[in-house]
Amino acid sequence: MPFDDASPAAGRDAPRGDDEEPDESLILEIRAAADAAVAQVRKVAATASTEARISVASVIWMASAMMLSVALLIVAWSCVVGLGVWLAIDAGTPVSLAILAAALANIAAAGMCRVWYVRLSRNIGFARTLSVLFGPVQRRHGHPE
Repeated sequence: MPFDDASPAAGRDAPRGDDEEPDESLILEIRAAADAAVAQVRKVAATASTEARISVASVIWMASAMMLSVALLIVAWSCVVGLGVWLAIDAGTPVSLAILAAALANIAAAGMCRVWYVRLSRNIGFARTLSVLFGPVQRRHGHPE
């Protein structure tokens, strides 16, 4: 039986004016939620950007403080070696022997720093994690870890 506008079933299928308002309010709510999400993403991005700038500035200041500390350490070491040379000469040691002793002290200190550096360098590069994932990692000398 065909439906005509006068039949009761035609009223159920025909669009009503009441249905348009909920659709519009739903669209407005979706837009508001999207705007809030975009605002949140912008806020997080701005915070991250600011925090990144602060982190970079802090790293720069920390590196500057470290370089100053190293410079002061070098000056202090030079003073200790110089004092040792002066006291050795004052005690009657020949100048050439006092300077040779100072040079040997510097070479020994540099050698100790080199050993320390090599020992610490093994901790760089996730060697233990890589060996867990892929088996023992071969070093330059051919020895597994």
